Amino acid sequence: MNTFFLIIQQIIPTESQDSNSPIIFFQIFLHTPYTTKLKFDFYKKTNNNLFLNDATKRRFNDLFCKIQRTYGAFNRLKRIFSYKCSKSNANTDMELNEIVEGGKNVICLHHKNGKYLFKMNDLLKIIHNALTNSHYFFAEPIAVKNPYNNLPFDKSNLYNIYFFIKFNTYYNIDLFEKYFKVDFNLSEFYRQYEFLLRNHIINHYLTDATNSCLHKHINNMITEFNKIYPTMKIKIDSEFPEDKLITILKPYLKLYITSLYSLVTIIKNNAFAKLKYKLIKFYKFNPEFGRKMAVMNYVQIKNPALINVSNSKVIIGKKMKPYITKYVFNDKHENYFKPENDAFFENHKKINNLYSLDYLRISNSQRTIAANIYMMEDESVDESSVESDNNTDDTDDNDNDNDNDDDDNMLYEYNYEYNYTYN
Repeated sequence: MNTFFLIIQQIIPTESQDSNSPIIFFQIFLHTPYTTKLKFDFYKKTNNNLFLNDATKRRFNDLFCKIQRTYGAFNRLKRIFSYKCSKSNANTDMELNEIVEGGKNVICLHHKNGKYLFKMNDLLKIIHNALTNSHYFFAEPIAVKNPYNNLPFDKSNLYNIYFFIKFNTYYNIDLFEKYFKVDFNLSEFYRQYEFLLRNHIINHYLTDATNSCLHKHINNMITEFNKIYPTMKIKIDSEFPEDKLITILKPYLKLYITSLYSLVTIIKNNAFAKLKYKLIKFYKFNPEFGRKMAVMNYVQIKNPALINVSNSKVIIGKKMKPYITKYVFNDKHENYFKPENDAFFENHKKINNLYSLDYLRISNSQRTIAANIYMMEDESVDESSVESDNNTDDTDDNDNDNDNDDDDNMLYEYNYEYNYTYN
């Protein structure tokens, strides 16, 4: 028999039975199935009964509260006994460092008849990874699980975690706060905050994604910019160091990913407008960024008098022959985070429309997003396909690093051909 029914049977006989006694209602309730919902439905219906006077309702409320207090006390006793008798199943953090109960930022959770110790920063990572779980930028939040048994935490555990963070630490728990506001209802959390989850996913993608994925998106971004501005093409040599390219263009890539996948229209449009503005400045600062350049040196000819001058390109009288010592890449670029030309002490007085859509005159037809956006399913980079993507709109140039129409590909360009012999 349920504990609540046993308590009723122990308390009801001690009550006096008179004309205002509500005992009959409890006796009827004893013959119904017990659930928490039915218990409080019984309480509500009895108080709304029009045939009961106020004295009977007061007696009923006093009796119900007495039973409920006793039931709550036994539940607390059960939890205390279970907590003290449970063995500690984990006394190390996620890095296998020893931790003790009561330590700084250490919480002990009683879960599935076991005690588990967690450092709060480890627990917040687990919570964040669960809530921001995604598939191709589509949010798919999952239940927060105990990593030691792979079972979802009870709702009581989630409340204990929240209040521990709230009153014992200074951690920023923006997503977990919103999860708390919907009573840890995962479906409601997803419906109300999907747009916010998408923004978190975009921000963490730049940190968590592999270099090959980031490199693909950077090539897509440059290809799209070159289609919109064919007179300001950014040409990256296929041998340009991948790590350096990602480091330089990652801030621009964040704007590009936001402009593609954000669910908030104004954020999406503003990101695209700012991306165009920043890439135009990037190009104007150094139009030759990404080019492969040859560093030249000279070698003295041993017997310049015997130079064969049959070739018209030979300059008679030259005693030095140029040769390539090494190749370098032009990586001079503008600092993305350089502040704009608005005074710090004046920018609180008006809105800066530098990135507005009207300023850049953007039309919807101006931008065409490729149907095949490179995703993360293929982490291996096909260099030939990446190179062809960068040169899609440039029919005259077969390769970015061998562009014969641009004399700036080398620091010094020589077309002299030396035909000489030695005695």
